[in-house]
Amino acid sequence: MKILLIVLAVLAALLVLLLLLLLLGSAGIRIIYRGQLRVVLKVLGLRFRLYPEKTPRGRAALRREAKRKKRKRRRRAEKRLRRRQRAAAGEPTPGLPENLRMITALVRLAVQKTRGHIRIRVRRFHIRIATGDAARTAILYGAAVGAAAPLLQWLHSDYNAIERGDGDMTIEPDYLAQKSDAEVDIELGMRLMRGLMIAVSLFSAYRGEKELAIRRTRSRLARRAARARAKARRRQQAAPAARPPETPAV
Repeated sequence: MKILLIVLAVLAALLVLLLLLLLLGSAGIRIIYRGQLRVVLKVLGLRFRLYPEKTPRGRAALRREAKRKKRKRRRRAEKRLRRRQRAAAGEPTPGLPENLRMITALVRLAVQKTRGHIRIRVRRFHIRIATGDAARTAILYGAAVGAAAPLLQWLHSDYNAIERGDGDMTIEPDYLAQKSDAEVDIELGMRLMRGLMIAVSLFSAYRGEKELAIRRTRSRLARRAARARAKARRRQQAAPAARPPETPAV
């Protein structure tokens, strides 16, 4: 009996710890560019490098990499097989209009769900505009500032507040250099529980939007087929009636 109570107490403690981690823990992505792009995922204090991928070393790492590539090829083959099965069953594949509407709806929902919940920390954002020609540099600098200013203003005022220090964000021209350069270090973070809730919501919305896209595709293909039939009937009606063959005079 005591052993059972100890096991239950340990399980309860683990459950409480898991709930605390989900409620108080955070996850984020850090994007760094200093001549080379690096993307790091941080979950509950653990770091996972997303890009560039680690080069496998040793036989065990090479075997794991080979298995990963094999799984990736198998998933691609299964995806192609599912597409063929859907096509054989008469399920249409959404085209560009349906996909654009689906992506727009999902992006709008993602913006709505994440507004005010993402922590944006700009550690360094320095862009130096240079082309080797003073006139072209001035034009490109004006275009860059004109594009960045409203975007940053919208992010800070209507989406999520941007945390930064004085001098951390600059866009400046360099009339003497030959090429542009940039130093970027941005961190995006969110509470883990909030991120899981948003992910579940977006996945559910994706399934609904996908079904809606398939229905829209069926409707579009039906309208196209109806127009094709009507066009064929008009052509048939507009064609001159065939004359009967003349009987030769006796």
